[in-house]
Amino acid sequence: MRTLLPLLFLCGRLTFAQNPAEIRLIVRSDDIGFCHTANEACMKVYTDGISRSVEIPAIVPWFMKAVKMLKARPEYDVGVHLCLTAE
Repeated sequence: MRTLLPLLFLCGRLTFAQNPAEIRLIVRSDDIGFCHTANEACMKVYTDGISRSVEIPAIVPWFMKAVKMLKARPEYDVGVHLCLTAE
């Protein structure tokens, strides 16, 4: 934990170095690939909305379709859920 604290402090300083009073909101979509509608909604809020990143669990039923959709938008920031169990 001691080695992590200076890193967290540095990240906080880098994030707000330009203007400490500025408030930032990063909108992240969750669980793309869960169903067809979730895939379409996550892509729509990226192209037409304010979402700038998305998370995808590898165990979801529409995973492969979500991967194809995300490959078409390489600028979309994608994270992977770590899932230890399935629903």
